[in-house]
Amino acid sequence: MTQKPSRAARWARRCVATLLGLAIALVFGEAAIRGFDLLGVSHYRDMLRYNNELFELCGPPRLFRHRANAVLQCRDFTIRTNDLGLRGPSIEVPKKTGERRLLFLGDSVTLGWGAEEQDLFLTLAEKELQQYAEPGSTFRCVNAGHNLHDTAQELGVLQELGDKIQPDAVLLTYAVNDVVSTLALYEEAMKAPVQSPLMQWIGWVLLVPFRGWGGLYNYFQQVHSGAEEVTFKEAVGAALNSRGWVESRESLVAMHAWCRQRGIPFLVLDHTPQGDGIVPAAIPGLRPLLQEHGIPHFPFHFTPEENRAPIRHSAADPHANAAGHRLLLVKLRPALRSLGFRTR
Repeated sequence: MTQKPSRAARWARRCVATLLGLAIALVFGEAAIRGFDLLGVSHYRDMLRYNNELFELCGPPRLFRHRANAVLQCRDFTIRTNDLGLRGPSIEVPKKTGERRLLFLGDSVTLGWGAEEQDLFLTLAEKELQQYAEPGSTFRCVNAGHNLHDTAQELGVLQELGDKIQPDAVLLTYAVNDVVSTLALYEEAMKAPVQSPLMQWIGWVLLVPFRGWGGLYNYFQQVHSGAEEVTFKEAVGAALNSRGWVESRESLVAMHAWCRQRGIPFLVLDHTPQGDGIVPAAIPGLRPLLQEHGIPHFPFHFTPEENRAPIRHSAADPHANAAGHRLLLVKLRPALRSLGFRTR
């Protein structure tokens, strides 16, 4: 007569079956999250790779820059850098006779995070300017955008590369990130305790094979819960008194002076939310400062109606997609016309 398994043996089998079922569910769930990516959580993995593979620390006034002549292949887009570490094709130094160059400074909005190079608003602008150019003239829109840049870092780019690029005009895309001090964020990160080798190993074991689940956790912990928005509002906060705003306004004035000394037009593309009479503008001191110093500025932000359209990459990644960049091109045209350039 066959002996019945003991109670402990039956319990052990159930545990093994349960664990095996959970493992299978995790693996299939991971494959589904990565394959469909409905919320766009691959954005977190792409951003981590961008920070680890494309950034390099450098000396003041810049904190970091892109590695030169590098290619980063993300899930849905590619970033390539030229010999100056800027996104896009190589730049001839000195520039050819008849070439007109527009230098675009900014953060991820100018960089065009998440979008292909040919879909960026400044790439579209370059093609349009060339279409209406006089015979013998060529146009180049230079992309000096970097993720995580504030105005102080953008000033550093101008001081380091401006004379080499020889721009005919400098256009700064000013976003709310400009008043969040990059240096302060870096200093805060350096104060964080270093993880032990064991915790680093555990993180690698869990996050590398299960980065889909990790991205889903990031989305619900940061975006869906509203924690990311709260943190961001606290960082911007009272912009008129914050360290970031002090650094930003000083850098804006310094950019204007740099361009004025060389006889180069400088203007600001204002990508910050402007408020609607009920909700105040995100950075109330920006426009008065620009007016005080006679710096031309143009609205470059999305309206609430436009934000309801499908102009973003995903729920997790709010950056402009190809449709968003076409809309930014429309907003850019008045600024280009103010510089004397013909557009559509």
